[in-house]
Amino acid sequence: MTLRFSSFNPKSLSNSTTILTYSATNQKIVNNVYFDSLGRQVLTPINLDHSKMLSWGTTWSKPFFKRRLAINLRNNILYANDPVAVSGILGTSESLSISPSIAINYTKKDLIDIQSSFAANRTYSTYNLGAVTKNEVTSLTMNLDVTGYLPLGFIAGVKYNKVINSGLAAGFNRSIDLLNVFVSKRLLKNKMEIKAQGFDLLNKNNSFTRTFTPTYFEDTQSTVLQRFFMGSIIYYIK
Repeated sequence: MTLRFSSFNPKSLSNSTTILTYSATNQKIVNNVYFDSLGRQVLTPINLDHSKMLSWGTTWSKPFFKRRLAINLRNNILYANDPVAVSGILGTSESLSISPSIAINYTKKDLIDIQSSFAANRTYSTYNLGAVTKNEVTSLTMNLDVTGYLPLGFIAGVKYNKVINSGLAAGFNRSIDLLNVFVSKRLLKNKMEIKAQGFDLLNKNNSFTRTFTPTYFEDTQSTVLQRFFMGSIIYYIK
């Protein structure tokens, strides 16, 4: 079941949307987890009842100063309750995720373009299989993207991104700072662009993820592409 409400003010050009979704499933196929005599994890599908999901999302946006400035607010809440089975023991899993965000963008034609945003995510997870295990992880993300339009057809930009994680295992709760820059030049009446870019100038790009299951949790750091530079020539066909 989904309920949706939207509104738009033609005078202020502000708009808002709210979406509420609820679902319930019986005879849901889930994996029964057990370990064989050699210690290997084995999954067998079984049908269990009473799976529920509730989500609520809201958005609001409004332009200011003759549409040069725009503010966008979002918030999403997701709750899920699912049956689980481990070695024949029936239980439940619960998760709650809260994700608010704000974006502020400013544009002045042929001069500057600024895009900024802040987002947070807090996730609570619980498995109840006789004993209760809990997991709480928080992620904060900040972005700033500035593009300047310079004389003689030059364009320069800088993009900064910061991610802060908490709730992971020791050594994984680190902040990630990404800094990218570029400079370009328009030629041939804006039909061609020569561009030089630098990615991850701080050389700190990393990827951290957590896997949380009824039997274990695992934090993973993935190898990702770090500092590099790239040049390109772009031709626009109009």
